[in-house]
Formats: sequence, structure tokens, C-alpha cells
Amino acid sequence: MTRWIVSAVALLVLAGGGWMVMNPAAPAEEAAAPHPHEYSPVVAIDLTAEVAGAGGDRLVPWEVLRRDFSGTSRDGEEIDLEDVVRGNRVTLLTYFAEWCANCRYEAPDLVAKYGAHGDDGLMIIGRSEYSPPAVVDEYVDEFGIEYPVILGSPNPDPDNEDLVRVTTAHFRMRKALLDPRKWGTPLNIVVVDGDPTRASVVTGEFFPGAFDETFGGYLDGSVAATDAASDMDG
Repeated sequence: MTRWIVSAVALLVLAGGGWMVMNPAAPAEEAAAPHPHEYSPVVAIDLTAEVAGAGGDRLVPWEVLRRDFSGTSRDGEEIDLEDVVRGNRVTLLTYFAEWCANCRYEAPDLVAKYGAHGDDGLMIIGRSEYSPPAVVDEYVDEFGIEYPVILGSPNPDPDNEDLVRVTTAHFRMRKALLDPRKWGTPLNIVVVDGDPTRASVVTGEFFPGAFDETFGGYLDGSVAATDAASDMDG
């Protein structure tokens, strides 16, 4: 197993859930520029397993993702997440905010990966959070993003930003994944061979080289394709 994926010898098992983590990412610092990188390990997860959400409710991450990453993109493309993951060897779902320094650090890498492997079975879908459509458009243009982007929650009300933040599906899910950060962007989820039971989550930026080392074999053909055994219609 690659050194970037947290092994099954884990110190924390989420009760009733389907994933393990050895060292969740430290809380994000509200630091002055230059903002530090917030790298996080690649953690294996079964997205179909129920976990405890914020406020003690229960949720299934895959159900949240199906809603958040299906719909109409900013370019008018209709996206069905289940169809997307079935049609690609590696699907990377990334939550971002245009003002997030760590999202801006990672954006050029995602653009480069999509350019290099978009014809090899890699699909990336972005979902903007806490940002109005106009500035999301500027962000997409600034970084030359060609993969589809879905518009999520708008810019927080400066007088009540916490209320806006905690009422999003993004907040509920990432807290269920034990993400301690305030805003939680970027948040990256990877699904392999259309099977949400064989997924990974990164609560921050990918460590340099981690994506290629962990998932590159699926894109260059050195890892054989598998048939997704899970029923994603439930």
C-alpha cells in the first residue's frame, strides 16, 4: 500500500462508520500572509457507510456527494455524479472557495492533472463554497480551469458568516469526517473505478506527489480495472 494512504493500523475508528484515520489534519490557523500550506494524508473511506454528522445526526457521505456534485455546472453542463464515476477510472471531487489560500495553492496542480490525464480516465468536478458566482467565474478564468464547476453556497453574510457556514451540507459532511478546520476548504474526495466503497478523502491539500503515487497506476493502466460491486442507487 502506498505510503500516502493511512494504513489499517489506525488509532481512531469512527464508531458505526466505514473509515479509519491515524492522524487527522490539525486545525487550520487563521494566519497572516503568507498563509501556510495545509497538507493532509490520503485516507481510505467507504462513502456508503453511515457516520455521525454535526449536531449528532447521522449521514451517508455518498448521499451528500451525489447531491452536491450533481446538477448544472456554471457552464450549463448537466452532471450526474453516478454516471461520472462509472465512466472514469478516477474521479476527484473538490470543494473549494475562491478566497481560500490553500485552494489557490492547489488549483494549478489540479488544472495540470486534468490536462495530463483527462483522456486517461481522470475526471475532476469542483464545487465552490462561500463564494458568489461572479468571483467564482474570475477564479476559474484566473487558473484556466477546464473541468466542470458546480456553484454551491454563496458568500457568507459578513454579519452572520457562522450561520451560513454551519448550515451547508459541506459543513455537515466534513465534520462527520472529523475535519477540525473552520471553513474546510479544500476538501478532496477520490472515487476509484466507480466504487464509492473504495474511496479516499483528503481534508486539505494533497501532499506533493501523493495523488500521482496513490492513483497514478489507475490512470496509466498499471493497475487493472475492477468492477464496482456496490449498488449506488440506494
